Amino acid sequence: MTDARKFHIALVVIAAIVLTIAAMAYKFIVVGSTAQGNDGRTVVLLTPEERTFVLKEMRGFLAGVQKLSAALANDDLQQAANVARNMGSEAGAGEPAALMGKLPLEFKMLGLSLHADFDRLAREADAKAAPKDLLRQLGGTLQKCVACHDRYQFGVAETRGAALEARESPRQQY
Repeated sequence: MTDARKFHIALVVIAAIVLTIAAMAYKFIVVGSTAQGNDGRTVVLLTPEERTFVLKEMRGFLAGVQKLSAALANDDLQQAANVARNMGSEAGAGEPAALMGKLPLEFKMLGLSLHADFDRLAREADAKAAPKDLLRQLGGTLQKCVACHDRYQFGVAETRGAALEARESPRQQY
């Protein structure tokens, strides 16, 4: 085998490896583990434990929004700052890497911007912004929640051979 032939084979192997890595990056960073839902939303396919984790986090956000709204209604900016801070960027730091690879890029971007919104609300509450202004910001943040729920739902992934299928769940509306 000539050196030119060896070089050509090496380039083909390198190209195949680069394409494989690019395809995997696209799958795990951009697309995630998804399927098309019957209602037009994207179904994010997770393990039962991952689904429980995500839904628990969402319930935590809902409870936090209730506490934040109550604090703002009572002009308690210190409590509002504490609640918002608990829903900020540090709250999203404990998400498992395997789960992050299954989430579509747009979902991840919405989640990161949601945490950033709560960080901003906490800073502004610490700076004694008017509660009405903070409620207006919270309304904008909640639009992201609505957009996400309009676009996504969570299903449980089952492996059957090489295919993933969404299993119907009585609570699949989330």
